[in-house]
Amino acid sequence: MSSANYYENGEKKSFYIRDDIFKQWYDMRSTVKPDSSAIKLLDYLLQTPQRILQSFATGEAAPFFFIFNTARDFIQLSVISDVYGNWTLTPISMVKAIKDFAKGVSHIYKDDALIEKQWKMVWAWISCTWRKVLVLEK
Repeated sequence: MSSANYYENGEKKSFYIRDDIFKQWYDMRSTVKPDSSAIKLLDYLLQTPQRILQSFATGEAAPFFFIFNTARDFIQLSVISDVYGNWTLTPISMVKAIKDFAKGVSHIYKDDALIEKQWKMVWAWISCTWRKVLVLEK
């Protein structure tokens, strides 16, 4: 018996099937055993290009990822947010979003009471969230 895997709603599931059906399922030659190092090496080699591409796409290997991602985030914020765009993209909504972002950055550099209050709220939310996670894991 061999273990075959599939994904359902993003969750990996496994089941056991006979070896002859396993070979047909994965379209394998009879000379290769299901759990052999050749299969593991082939799997690694086939996933390597995908891993490289993913690292350049998500920022680990792309130092300027934040520039493109920030522009995309501003556009998305300007369109989707009820405060700025309400599902319409206008230059005014972009200007409002950039203006509010600049205000936020200036508060960070001033290190004033408003940013102190925001950090307290963020840390309270994080600690509350982790407390819930830790309680659920027990």
